Amino acid sequence: MREPIYEMNFLTQSFSSFESVKLGVNVLSREFEYVKATTRNRLSFANQLLQALFSWPDNYTANALHQAIELVCPDFPADVVERSAEIASYILSMCVPNISRTSQEPFPVAVPVPKFIECFRIYFVFMEFLGTMQKAIRDAFSNFYKTKILESKNTICNEIASYTDREVQILEAATWKTFLKSSGGQGMIQIDPPVVQDMIRISFRNGAPLLNPVHHGPSVVYFELVREMMKRNLQEI
Repeated sequence: MREPIYEMNFLTQSFSSFESVKLGVNVLSREFEYVKATTRNRLSFANQLLQALFSWPDNYTANALHQAIELVCPDFPADVVERSAEIASYILSMCVPNISRTSQEPFPVAVPVPKFIECFRIYFVFMEFLGTMQKAIRDAFSNFYKTKILESKNTICNEIASYTDREVQILEAATWKTFLKSSGGQGMIQIDPPVVQDMIRISFRNGAPLLNPVHHGPSVVYFELVREMMKRNLQEI
């Protein structure tokens, strides 16, 4: 038979653990695998960052923000922070980042902390989904370029100066088709396929005027997709 004091200690520890989860502080000073393990953990981590960094008055680069985040999660990957900063810079019309940029090329643009946290929240929660969408968008454009090159017998993709409405529709349909073929690309939160299809449509239509120069095409559509997700408050699911 267990001693009463043992039972009391067990209950106290259990209550303490429950409270830490309820308050969202259970994700602090934990490894990245734990922080990303559940949707609740990801949202809690974003909320903790908001409380810690919201009062920072200036703009900061992804590198500076990553160093701050490492204080509460030492192995937090830099690429998640950099992509969140890229999204913020696009939403604020500061630049059009290249989604094909390698990890050896640090993103240099400094962004305001509140907007960074807002973008970090949506990207971190939907990281797997957005990874699948990035590949679908890039594949759609890549196949489109190959077709245009064969038709024009021209090996220089950048001479495609702009897109017709019909070509935008083809790219949109190809992205949707590629996404449907992906396996397990949704991540932890499942977005209804009709919603995904509608967001793809809107992203291409909103991004169409910005698809010149042509190499910005995949990046513009990707960031417009994230913008649409933020408008719909999908991170509140």
